[in-house]
Amino acid sequence: MGAASGGVEGGLKAVPAEEAVKIEAIINQALRELAIQKAITERFISVGTHRTPYHFVSLKGLGPSTPETKSDYKSLQAQGVDFFLEVGVEKVGFNGGSGQDPQISFFMTSRIRAIQTSDIS
Repeated sequence: MGAASGGVEGGLKAVPAEEAVKIEAIINQALRELAIQKAITERFISVGTHRTPYHFVSLKGLGPSTPETKSDYKSLQAQGVDFFLEVGVEKVGFNGGSGQDPQISFFMTSRIRAIQTSDIS
């Protein structure tokens, strides 16, 4: 089994435009520093290894660079990979109210695609 990870795209809602731009820049920088994509991939590998009989490894450099990017995984067939998970953070941002001190909440949207290499043409 493998785990291919992809890129992160930011997004903000219901926050004044000027503040949203500042917050989005700060969040995107923090996420780059935290390597959230890498952390999620490593967590999937750890949980998968400990809770299933399968062997999990990180397939570095194979995931999409953005959520819209389609990756070519044909090389995995030759490497003997039968099945893998493509794990990605698609969007992060805030949902919130309005006014001078709006209450906002952080959200993160992620995706997991299960891909069997025999289905890749």
